[in-house]
Amino acid sequence: QASDLDENENAAVTYTLIGADEVLKFLYVSPDGEIISRLPFDHEKTPFFTVTVKAEDNGNPSRYTETVVHITIEDVPDNLPIFLEEDYLFIITKPLSANEPLLTVQAITQDNITDVVYSVENG
Repeated sequence: QASDLDENENAAVTYTLIGADEVLKFLYVSPDGEIISRLPFDHEKTPFFTVTVKAEDNGNPSRYTETVVHITIEDVPDNLPIFLEEDYLFIITKPLSANEPLLTVQAITQDNITDVVYSVENG
């Protein structure tokens, strides 16, 4: 939030965001100087934003200042894991002992998550 040493209506500060259209469709600035999201963010689509905030007083002539704001969107686990194969087929051709591996399945996620938890369910 910016402040102005002028008095009365000349001390009123108006905030404006300056940036690329693809950034401005996500953000706006309130009369109090709060940068607010218009839409939900997705780290995989847009990991960060840079926007300039202009604070202008109501004087005549008006005066203004600008600052650059860097916004980083942290990754959250919002994507489902995907198996590398759509179907896995394993044919047992010999007797197997207990705890012997049958096959290895693998899944990945677009999130920056290194651990995928696997489970076997009845059905």
